[in-house]
Amino acid sequence: MVSEDISGKDVENGITVKEYVEINGHRQGMMIKGDDTNSPVLLFLHGGPGFPAYPMIKKAGLKLERYFTVCYWDQRGTGMSYNNEIAKAR
Repeated sequence: MVSEDISGKDVENGITVKEYVEINGHRQGMMIKGDDTNSPVLLFLHGGPGFPAYPMIKKAGLKLERYFTVCYWDQRGTGMSYNNEIAKAR
């Protein structure tokens, strides 16, 4: 797989994918990015609620992706995990 590094150059062993998993009947999404798939995995959980993880790539993510395969997980109800049928918090 070919991906791009922070400078926009192709990286032969990089990864850039969107993935979805179902947890307790709720679909949750994540973006997985990194310059080298052999790097350790870093799970990036945003503080939320209501703000997706993916915009954080512009702030710190690109630098992290040099050294880690970063999984930007959108919590239930935000970003790629948004669903307007989820019951509101009480």
